[in-house]
Amino acid sequence: MRKHFPLYWQQDDLKCTVNPDAMFAITNPALPDGRNTFYYFLEIERAKMGNYKDGESSIMRKLAKYYEYYNSASCKKEWGNFQHFRVVVVQRTEDRRNNLLQELHIRFNHRMFWLTTELLYKEDIGAAIFRTPKDLDSRAYSFLDL
Repeated sequence: MRKHFPLYWQQDDLKCTVNPDAMFAITNPALPDGRNTFYYFLEIERAKMGNYKDGESSIMRKLAKYYEYYNSASCKKEWGNFQHFRVVVVQRTEDRRNNLLQELHIRFNHRMFWLTTELLYKEDIGAAIFRTPKDLDSRAYSFLDL
C-alpha cells in the first residue's frame, strides 16, 4: 500500500537569496506537529556543467548558495516557517548525476542535496531514487521515507 502525504507546491514569487525552479513541502501527518513537514527546493539541471568562473561551474556556484542558506537567519526571515530544507537536483543522465555527486562529496558533504535523474523520477517518483553526497555509495532516499 502506498503512503499519501499532503503536498504544497510553489513556483511563483520564489526569488530570494536562492532562486529555485520550485519550492515544495511534504507533510507526514503521522509525525508530531512541528516536525512533520519537510521542505524542498527544486533545481532542474538541463545544461552541461559549464559557465566556469574562477574554476567553478554555474551549478556548483548555485548549490554553494543553498549550502550557505541552509539553517540561516535569512532563510527563516524570507520563508517564515523553515530554515532546514533539502535541494532536489534533477540531472539529465546518470553520468551527470554521479559527476555532480562526486564534486559535492568533496565540497559540500551534506544530506541536504538529493540528486536524481529525469528517467528515475519519471519512472517512479516514490522510489528510492535520490542519492546524497554524504552517503552516495551506501544509501538511496525516497519521499516515502518521511
